[in-house]
Amino acid sequence: MFDNMKRIILLAFAVGVMIPLVSFAQTSTKIYVDDGDLPMLKWEIEPQFDNAFNFSEGLARVKINDKYGYIDQAGREVIAPKYDEARGFSEGLALVIINGKWGYIDKTGRKVIAPKYDDAWVFFEGLAAVKINDEWGYNDKWGYIDKTGQKAIAPKYDDAGYFSEGLTIVKINDKWGYIDKTGREVIAPKYDDAGYFSEGLTIVKINDKWGYIDKTGREVIAPKYDIAGSFSEGLAGVRINDQYGYIDKTGRDVIAPKYDEAWDFHEGLAAVRINGQYGYIDKTGREVISPKYDEAWDFHEGLAGVRINGQYGYIDKTGREVIAPKYDEAWDFHEGLAVVNIDGKWGYVRSLFSPESYISYYVKANLERWEQKDEFETTAEYRTRVTEANRDQRINEWIDYFSDKCVQTAMYKQEVQYAENKGYDADGQTSLINFPTFGDIVVKLPSATDARALKENWDKVTFTSPEFARVVDESGQEHIVLSKLTVVNGANNIRYNWSVYDNYPHSQITVKPQTYEPVSFGSEVTNPNTTTQIIDNGPSDVDVNIPETGRQKPQTFAVIFGNEDYTLSTGDASKNVPYAAADAEIFAHYCEKTLGIPTQNIRLVVNATAGQMQSNIKWLSEKAELENGNAELLLYYSGHGLPGEDAHNDKEPYLVPVDISSNNLDMAVNLGRLYETLGQYPTVKTTVLLDACFSGGAREGSLWADSKGVRLKPKTKQPIGNMVTLTSSSGNERSGVYKEKKHGYFTYFLLKRLQETKGNVTYGDLFDYLYENVRKTSHNEGMQTPDIIPSLVVANVWRSWKFTK
Repeated sequence: MFDNMKRIILLAFAVGVMIPLVSFAQTSTKIYVDDGDLPMLKWEIEPQFDNAFNFSEGLARVKINDKYGYIDQAGREVIAPKYDEARGFSEGLALVIINGKWGYIDKTGRKVIAPKYDDAWVFFEGLAAVKINDEWGYNDKWGYIDKTGQKAIAPKYDDAGYFSEGLTIVKINDKWGYIDKTGREVIAPKYDDAGYFSEGLTIVKINDKWGYIDKTGREVIAPKYDIAGSFSEGLAGVRINDQYGYIDKTGRDVIAPKYDEAWDFHEGLAAVRINGQYGYIDKTGREVISPKYDEAWDFHEGLAGVRINGQYGYIDKTGREVIAPKYDEAWDFHEGLAVVNIDGKWGYVRSLFSPESYISYYVKANLERWEQKDEFETTAEYRTRVTEANRDQRINEWIDYFSDKCVQTAMYKQEVQYAENKGYDADGQTSLINFPTFGDIVVKLPSATDARALKENWDKVTFTSPEFARVVDESGQEHIVLSKLTVVNGANNIRYNWSVYDNYPHSQITVKPQTYEPVSFGSEVTNPNTTTQIIDNGPSDVDVNIPETGRQKPQTFAVIFGNEDYTLSTGDASKNVPYAAADAEIFAHYCEKTLGIPTQNIRLVVNATAGQMQSNIKWLSEKAELENGNAELLLYYSGHGLPGEDAHNDKEPYLVPVDISSNNLDMAVNLGRLYETLGQYPTVKTTVLLDACFSGGAREGSLWADSKGVRLKPKTKQPIGNMVTLTSSSGNERSGVYKEKKHGYFTYFLLKRLQETKGNVTYGDLFDYLYENVRKTSHNEGMQTPDIIPSLVVANVWRSWKFTK
């Protein structure tokens, strides 16, 4: 509904006194807003139900006086409690018992499929399993229906499940197999037990052991586990010899079996039990939250329920307590709400409140009312009133009304108390503070003493005088944002003011000692004052299962740059290079784990300034000098490249630091001079990998302020000595981003080939692979042709080179 808005930034309003919606509507001059008896969305729906369940598709089933009904997210009764049993909504329908039989209702409570089934499942992928006696000529068997109630698959199964990834499990003669949506047998029933497909594989049980098969029935992982879980986020928990660990889809032990209990991975973390206590690990097996809880649930929507001292509360992914443990029982968050129990009654607690959810709820509620035909309204009058144009007008009016309501009430005041201190930039004298709902802000501090006191007394820090504003982003979507805030250090009562109009840059450099674990490289630079957001839907396939070969290459040295955030020099997030930081970070992991370059020999710099680029290139060259011709050098760069300004008729190719303007490349890295620096001392070989174009184009647009999209063909620079350069594109082509894989096209296929070959690949094979796959995959966005430029010295030998030699 927000897509049709065409607004600019609107006035911010100071937080005032919360006014109930009803009284506000009575005094409002916008008579078209009928919020009537709509209740205020609150932090909690008070415990009042005999039983309650997760929200699903906007509604939740609750039990009152031994009957089930449905409520909305404000706790308002939508479907009266009158059912003996009920299930949650799935694909628009809910399963309920009426007069002892199962049937299906829609979200208004209307019967869609008559109650006539002895047993039934909810709908998944358009079909639902139902059990019925005799009607179809079968006795007490399971079949499948569609959403009209029509038979889709005849009832002939002893048991049946729901569809997942196009297949479902069915039981015949005490054995489990799989069918597709036509009822065709895809995998014969031969298993003692079986699960549902997840991420392309499913668990099956034979001879009391569990293994995994694919959708053709091919055994992928032999049945050898006492217990096995479904794959989630690339890993599955398994038990062997009474201990739990995790395997990948090849059956390789990724996390050794050492836990007493292990849950699936959700949002990057998994709950595990050691010595009777639960904590959380990441996908490398690193302990992220120490085991100290009596019980722990999966992370959902950024929070996980945990039990300590007999009471449940909620923590975030850092282990910080977000909702104090005070509930007798508690379940996962779904659609912003979690089911909780106090003194035998069930209710709901809301996670950090979203302004958009508030606006959306009330707009939808008003829209539902407006679209109803009044009993005193003729059909002709109704059709005249309820048109698409009128509907869009009403939606915009309601959005205006409730957006104003958001910024005029104190409903978000509580939310700004949840914050994390993410570090201090001593050079810029700024601290980075993150709010889960409103993102990062950068606060200017007078000195490091102030910053240290703020961080050391973080538990005493409060936030006062918050103000909010309505803004519209570049896509036309409207948001409620934090616009002003005062940070108060309760230990010394010093106050620091922040405004959205502040534009302080923030850099944070971390130096990794040689013995530090887990592996982390170099520096990170972030600027929260940007308008571009990339939604992360999980890691790319090349970001996980990075081969660990055990190689050792002590005389190989690597410098890796990932220049993504150019707002420091441009002030314009549209000039950034999406996923360049991820390109560099993941390549650094391949350098260490797969290629065998020691951690101390790798320098990773994310969002590198001119000074950082020059000093690290110098460091790499000095390593060649110190190794007396025995060193191997590797330089990787992902970021903007540019030709010299056409006015100078220069067209020399440059790598662009994040603090350098495209109109003044004097401090940028000239590619010819880079080759001279790296080639001034003899090496076994020097490899330069460039995921950048030098035409004035970019992954998401032009960095060149006055290029108006025109791309130039830069000069080709020749490497020297034992050096070869692989570039992501040729001539005046643009180097693009493979959005589905969260990397540049060139880097994704570079990493993919290293993953497939475990690094044992010749440069000739690698280049052929890059040439074919980058061209083929990128062609819809404009042809991108990788190129390789060897020095004259190695022109006849480079194809036989390997990273591993």
